[in-house]
Amino acid sequence: MGRTNTRMQDRAGGRHPLATPVQYVKGVGPAVAAKLGRMGILTVGDLLATTPIRYIDRRQVLAISELSPGRDRTTSGNVVASGISFMGRRRKRIYELVVEDETGRVSLKFFNFHERYFQQKYGVGTKIILSGDVSEYRNTLQFIHPEIDVLGETEGPGDLAGKIVPVYPLTEGLYQKSMRKIVRNAWDAYN
Repeated sequence: MGRTNTRMQDRAGGRHPLATPVQYVKGVGPAVAAKLGRMGILTVGDLLATTPIRYIDRRQVLAISELSPGRDRTTSGNVVASGISFMGRRRKRIYELVVEDETGRVSLKFFNFHERYFQQKYGVGTKIILSGDVSEYRNTLQFIHPEIDVLGETEGPGDLAGKIVPVYPLTEGLYQKSMRKIVRNAWDAYN
């Protein structure tokens, strides 16, 4: 049963559309609805009433040479290296991307990853825009688990540039990018 039919049944049955169970929002389904339920988000109304805990200003995209350690930095460049590397004495596997623009290079490190997905999505030569917290390790700037959009996959720069974006409270298994998309889908469908 599609979203439109559910909304009509809600109205016909006397129920307000905001009382619709959250699992009927595009992109949610039963598994994500259970995760949202752990946060007390059971209906579309609960979802739309969830306030961001803060906002990130991503209107300024910095050149890599302009990056400094700190919170909420956005930059773009081309992937020049991509693959598994090992860290520490225990040789923990991490996935590392090296991104370069005309002004410098920065490392992106991921401790939780799906190797095949990263290889396919972020191969050498891929143009990306990324955002997250910058830190310094052994005199090298790095991002740990940044949000990434591949440029050219969609129209425009995606969620990461030119916008002020909300940061929502999350629970295990939910990510900012998917939470923002779910809230946007609910807003579009039930506004």
